[in-house]
Amino acid sequence: MTVAPLSAVANGRGHIVLEQSIPELQSGAWQLSSWLITRILEHPPHRIVFGVLRYRPREQRRILRQEIAAKFYGTDAGPRAHGALQELWRAGFRPPGRHRVARPLGYAADHQILFQSRAPGVRWGDLLSVGGLALDAASAQSATWLLQLQHRRASPVAHGEGPDGANDRLAARELLAAFPDASGLRVVTETLLDRLHSPGTPQVLSHGGFHPMNVFTTPRLTTAIDFDKFGRREAAYDVGYAIGRLLTTSYFELGTLAPGARAALAFWRRYERQGPAPWSRVAVQVARFLLQSVHFELCALRKDRPELMPLWVTLMDGWLQSSGPITLERLVSHS
Repeated sequence: MTVAPLSAVANGRGHIVLEQSIPELQSGAWQLSSWLITRILEHPPHRIVFGVLRYRPREQRRILRQEIAAKFYGTDAGPRAHGALQELWRAGFRPPGRHRVARPLGYAADHQILFQSRAPGVRWGDLLSVGGLALDAASAQSATWLLQLQHRRASPVAHGEGPDGANDRLAARELLAAFPDASGLRVVTETLLDRLHSPGTPQVLSHGGFHPMNVFTTPRLTTAIDFDKFGRREAAYDVGYAIGRLLTTSYFELGTLAPGARAALAFWRRYERQGPAPWSRVAVQVARFLLQSVHFELCALRKDRPELMPLWVTLMDGWLQSSGPITLERLVSHS
């Protein structure tokens, strides 16, 4: 397979790719009226093209409008994401329900392009700078969406994705090699790696990348996107991923952990009422995410951020010793 050039969707050939990929257009149930590119987002290794499709349903005169996000894949994750969207859409994550996924419109296998509806609302992560009740509400809604997913029966497209720890061991080795004198780093990473493996932990449906930039909310609706890593994992994985990403996004974009900790606290308070993941496992997964984030910043991107290592070691150690949400409460009040 080859990734289609942007021109395949952006110029006169765009309608051909659409008509070959969206079943309703292919069958004639929809008559294509126009296709207009509105925005292009580069997000290596992916590119996302936003556009507006105008079409006329068969035997109707009225022209309808569908906002589309076309995701260009540079990997083989497209079929998994498309299959996940189809499975969850059929399972009820669709209108008129309040917990949704983007509507799967079609997949261009020859070009590795996933066509899906554009998610309505505001990204959960964008509300970190707003704070207040809006952030609390979006955080609680996001937790409810995740609960709906975790309580669903596992589907055929959701392969087991229990982490083997290889990426975490690699991150630990490279950090220790780059920062051999970092106080406490070896002890923290060894403790984390030892506790990550939890044999016998039940697996549930897992988004795989459930974080504040992949969830959109309105006052009534919650929509999750980006199912490239959809599978089955322990319940704590997605919870810890979300909390860890809230904290890191807050710190790197706003310069403080407090907004992220507040959002994470509202998220957890809603989740813990019905969620299967115990705090002890969530805390380990938060620490795992923090390990991966500091490795990405200092080893992959090679950023000159001398303050990160001592701060992140302290955070990881705090999470590994955490016995409850007081860990978040302290970050809210002390940041």
